[in-house]
Amino acid sequence: MEEHQADLHIHTTASDGVLAPSQVFFRARERGLTCLAISDHDTVAGIVEAQRAAAQVEIRLIPAVELSTGGEQEIHILGYGVPLNDMRLEAFLSRMAQERMDRAERMLAKLSALGMPLDKNEIPVKNGGVIGRPQIARAMIARGYAASVQDAFERYLGKGCPAYVPREMLDPSQAIALLRGLRAVPVLAHPGLLVWPDDVLAQTLPAWSEAGLLGMEVYHPAHLPDQFDKWAECAQRNHLLVTGGSDFHAEGDKHADLGAMCAYWPAMHADVQRLLDTIETLKGN
Repeated sequence: MEEHQADLHIHTTASDGVLAPSQVFFRARERGLTCLAISDHDTVAGIVEAQRAAAQVEIRLIPAVELSTGGEQEIHILGYGVPLNDMRLEAFLSRMAQERMDRAERMLAKLSALGMPLDKNEIPVKNGGVIGRPQIARAMIARGYAASVQDAFERYLGKGCPAYVPREMLDPSQAIALLRGLRAVPVLAHPGLLVWPDDVLAQTLPAWSEAGLLGMEVYHPAHLPDQFDKWAECAQRNHLLVTGGSDFHAEGDKHADLGAMCAYWPAMHADVQRLLDTIETLKGN
C-alpha cells in the first residue's frame, strides 16, 4: 500500500486563505506531505495553479471544493475529485459566488453604518475567487477597525453581531446530489462544528446517504482532543469513508497548520487510499 502523508482540507487565496495555491504546495513539501486536497469555499479557481505546483514539487493533488450549505446551520460538504470546466459545476458555483458577493455588500453597508467604511476594492480576492468574512476581517485589520480576525468576528462579523448577514439556505442534499452527478465524492465536513444535537444528526445522516453522501471528515482540529473516536465510530456505523485535514487558512489562526492531523490519524494511509480508489471508481463509471 502506498504511504500517504495527507491533508485533505486546505484553503487558499482563491477563497479565504492567505497563501496562493503554489505557496501551499511549497509549504507542504517542507512539512513532508505527499497528498493534498485544495478545497476552497464554493470555488475551484485555485485548482489550475495547484496542478502546476503539485507537478513541480511531486505532491499528489486531489481537486476538491467545500460547498456551504444549511444557511444558518453552517453545514459544509467537501467534494473530492471534482471535474474542472464542467458547465453544471460552473453554473452552480457562479450562483453561490453571486450570493456571497451580495452578502458581502450587505455586511459592508452595515459596517459603514457603524462608522467603519470599507471599499469593496480593499477586500483581497483572487480573480475568479469568492469573498468570505475572513477577507472582510483582514480589510478591517488593515484599516485599524479590528485587532485580529478573531476580534473582527467576535465584535462585528460573527453570528448575532451588528454587521452579520446570514447565508441563504441551500439544502445539503442538493449539494451532495450535485457532487455525485459530477462523479465526485461528497464528504460531510467537520461534523463536530454542527450546532445540532447528536441524535438529530443521527436521524439526518440516512437521508444524506440516500442523496449520495460517501464520507465524513473525522480528523479535524475542531474535534481535538477527544472526539476522534466518536466520529470514527459514527462514520463506520454509517458505512462512510473517513477523511481528515487541517482546514488550513493561515499560519497561527484558529484552524491548524498544514499536516497537523497526520499525528492523530492512525489509519491515514488506508483511509486516503480508500478515498483515492473511490474517486477512480466513480470516474470509471
